[in-house]
Amino acid sequence: MPIIAAVTASILLIVQQLLMLGIGIQRRRKRIGVGIGDNDIDMERIVRRHGNLAENGPIYVITLALLELVVGSTIPVAVLACLFLIARALHIIAFSSLGGSHAKGNRKFLLVRMSGVMLTAIVSFVTALYLLIAVIIA
Repeated sequence: MPIIAAVTASILLIVQQLLMLGIGIQRRRKRIGVGIGDNDIDMERIVRRHGNLAENGPIYVITLALLELVVGSTIPVAVLACLFLIARALHIIAFSSLGGSHAKGNRKFLLVRMSGVMLTAIVSFVTALYLLIAVIIA
C-alpha cells in the first residue's frame, strides 16, 4: 500500500483547498466572477498560485505512488515526497507576494520562487528516473 503517496496526496489536497478558498475570498472582495479581471495582477497571482499546484501535484503523486508500489515504502521515497512538499511550499510562499509572482518589490520572494521551481523540477525528474530504473530492473 502506497502510504507515503497517500499522506503526500492528503497534504497537497488540503493545501489545494486552502488556496482555492483564498481565490474565492479574493473574487468576492474584488467582485470578479470569472478570470482575473482587467489585468488584475494580484488576482492573477493567487489564481496561478493555485493553478501551479494543480498542474504539478497530481502527476507527481501518481508517479510517487507507482514508485512506492514498485520499490516499497522506503526512506528514499519518503525523502522525495518531503522534498516535493518543501518545493511546493516554497512556490506558494513566493506567490504570496507580488515580488515572487511579478518581480515587484522584495526580490527575496523571487529567489524563493526560483528555488521552489528548481526543487520541483529536480525532485520530479529524480522520481521519474528512479521509477523508470526500478521498473527496468524489476
